Amino acid sequence: MKKMLVVLMAILVMAGWAQKSEAQVDPYIGLFADREGTECSTGDFPFDATTEVYIVAHIYDIDGLTAAEFVVDGVDWDPAQVGVSVNWESPLTIGDIFGNYEFAIAFPEVQYGNGASNAVLLGTLSFHPLTQNAWPPEDASWEISPTKDHWWPPHEGNKLVIVDSAFEEITVDGGVFIANCTNNCLCDAVPTTPASWGGIKALY
Repeated sequence: MKKMLVVLMAILVMAGWAQKSEAQVDPYIGLFADREGTECSTGDFPFDATTEVYIVAHIYDIDGLTAAEFVVDGVDWDPAQVGVSVNWESPLTIGDIFGNYEFAIAFPEVQYGNGASNAVLLGTLSFHPLTQNAWPPEDASWEISPTKDHWWPPHEGNKLVIVDSAFEEITVDGGVFIANCTNNCLCDAVPTTPASWGGIKALY
């Protein structure tokens, strides 16, 4: 009987691991057309209207989110033709999301997210075309990317990370977003490399 129980327990454990393996998706931060983080592409950005793009972290099995560090690549605009604003879900931010080298956000309380992917809304980008010139260009690819090295002010880059409820830093993937999608609307998460503590330290 004892051996049978051991075998049954082993089968249950293996079944649990198999189910987790099949359903497991790596955590990532992405840009989306909806607050829930399900639509990674959008159509054109109408003249004299505001189009919002949401930055969402899908943390999955990570035990909460207290901070994140990343940048956005690929968004180019002329301030005379497009108005751009950013609204963050926490007042604790440092750096420039479009500054090409460093941005970090921290939360006073742990964020556990919503839905099957434990989605956490980090911020909202608002774009308001001021002229009738088409913007952004068709099938523009925007991406959540690791931070970059910068000699002054000094900053050690290559970080795309989430900090969990135990203040452990976890490297995650970055999502691709297709703006003004007309043809190639394929978007996915892009793997990143291991990271270490960076600009996030300054927020604590």
